[in-house]
Amino acid sequence: MNCRSKVKDLLIVGLVMLLAGTVFGIVRLNSEVELLQSLHVYNFNSLQQHFKSILSQSLSPDKSRQLTSYNLSFNKLFFDDYDLDYYPNQFMIAIKDMDTGISHYIFMGDRAGEPKWLGNDYIFYTDYCGTGCQAFILRDVSSGELHFGYLGYFFRDNGTAYTLVQDWSGKLSRLEGLSQDIVSETANGKTFLVFGITDGQGKQLGEKKLLFHEDSLALTQN
Repeated sequence: MNCRSKVKDLLIVGLVMLLAGTVFGIVRLNSEVELLQSLHVYNFNSLQQHFKSILSQSLSPDKSRQLTSYNLSFNKLFFDDYDLDYYPNQFMIAIKDMDTGISHYIFMGDRAGEPKWLGNDYIFYTDYCGTGCQAFILRDVSSGELHFGYLGYFFRDNGTAYTLVQDWSGKLSRLEGLSQDIVSETANGKTFLVFGITDGQGKQLGEKKLLFHEDSLALTQN
C-alpha cells in the first residue's frame, strides 16, 4: 500500500511538474509574441516607456484621434543591431483613438519628417529620396495604406527656383519658389495643404495652397 502510495505521489508530482513546464512555456511564448507585436506595430507595452521621447503631438481636426511622434533610444531589449535594426526604425508614430484609448504604432524611416494631419483620416510626412528630392508620403490611419508622391526642387539658370509636387494620384503641380514647410488647413469643409515658399535664397515669398481631394487623393491649385 505504501509502495503504491509512493508511486501515486511520484506520478502526481511528475504530472504537476509537466503541467507547470507546459504553462511556463505558454506564458513565455505569449510574452515573446507580445514583444514581437509591440516591436513591429501595435501593442507598444509599458516596458518601452523609459526609452522613447515625444517629438510632436497633435489632434485630428475633429479631435477623434491623436497623433504623436517619438524618438527611440537604442536598447538591446528591442533592437539586436544598431545599424540594421535601430537606425532605420528610430522614429515612430502613434495614432490614438480618443474614445477607446487604443493606440497603433508605426515605425518610420530614419530621415522621415514630422508627420501631420491631412483631414481626419490621413497623415502625411516627407522622407529623403536623394539630392533635391523628397518622398511625399500619405498614410490612411484606418487601413494603414500608404500612397507615395514626391517633391522636387529645381533652380533655373537665372537663379529662380520652383518646386514640383507629384501628388498621390500621380498629378503634377508646379509652385514658384522652394517649399520649406508644409502644414494642413481645414476651412468650410475643405482640406488644404499649405506650402511655405522661399526664393531659394532665404527670402519668404508667402504661401501656396493646394486643395486635397480625398476621393482621388489629388491636389489642385485654387
